[in-house]
Amino acid sequence: MPGVLYRGGTEGSRAGVDGPRRPLQNQSLQALCKAGFSQAVYAYRTGWNGTENVSCAGNSLQYDYHQWDNRAALKTVFTKLHEIITEGKGAMYVHCWYGLHASGFIAAASLAQFCAPAGWDPRKAAEYWDSVIPPKIRYPKEHDEVANFVRFTDPELQISEQDAARVCPQYH
Repeated sequence: MPGVLYRGGTEGSRAGVDGPRRPLQNQSLQALCKAGFSQAVYAYRTGWNGTENVSCAGNSLQYDYHQWDNRAALKTVFTKLHEIITEGKGAMYVHCWYGLHASGFIAAASLAQFCAPAGWDPRKAAEYWDSVIPPKIRYPKEHDEVANFVRFTDPELQISEQDAARVCPQYH
């Protein structure tokens, strides 16, 4: 979701030293903060499960752990993303170990949640997820979770057609 939601993996891992299963380090959080991000989400329970606040040059970033496959945690992520969308301020960076599965699930589920007015239903969101994960490493569980995603119906998790037009990619 350009300008609103970005995904990736944990940077700077050194196999045998840090391993890939650790959160973002302060230098990366500072860079995200300086780039205008207001939220960062670590989507796995391995390596860290806390909260960290970072301040920089008139901006602040909140970095939290929210397990990707926990519906209550996903609702928390969506509540924060909704605020970013509706206020038109900040962006969210969501990451997992390699930037594929858990962050891909959150990105695809976000499309299904917020971009239905732009033509994104769970099936199309699952097609997107499949298109960015090499077939050799696709996990059926994540695909099925996206394809069968049930949108939150809470009014506070809905966006206007104008906001959807602004933040949702065109489905091809």
